[in-house]
Amino acid sequence: MTTTMMTPKIWIGNLGRYNEGHLIGEWISLPCTAEELDNLYARIGINEYYEEIFIADVENCYIDIGEFESIPELNEMVQAVLKVDDDNLVQAVFEYESVCSAGDAIEILETIQDDYYLLGDIRTHEDYGHYRIENYHKKLDDFIKHHLDYEGIGRNAEINGEYTLTKYGALIKCL
Repeated sequence: MTTTMMTPKIWIGNLGRYNEGHLIGEWISLPCTAEELDNLYARIGINEYYEEIFIADVENCYIDIGEFESIPELNEMVQAVLKVDDDNLVQAVFEYESVCSAGDAIEILETIQDDYYLLGDIRTHEDYGHYRIENYHKKLDDFIKHHLDYEGIGRNAEINGEYTLTKYGALIKCL
């Protein structure tokens, strides 16, 4: 299931002016070009005297970021996310891996489609139990299937590391 995430935006401020009591900054959408970033810096007064910036707010970002996160790394992360076919897969993996920096995200995104598989329609242990039986034990008699504890099967499969439930579905890490 592919979804379209909204464009990530960050609010970049002039740290020197902020420390002097003036809140000066602007929103910029990611990914952005070097020219767009340079123009923003000029508008908020980044120059040889005021060199430092900070990120004060974020919208629609894939991870929690700090106020001094690298803007080039954020750009690279967003560009890497745009190459992945399934935004829900990205969100599920970032939730599972507890990604907390753009650098970590970039590293994961390099092989995300080879390393993970998302079953977006599976939301409970019982759903996974049904999936497991239907896909791996097709020859079971319907009478036996009727008496199986699908929730227990799904729960035990998760305990054994076969998958992880996320709010986006069942995430399987390929070995």
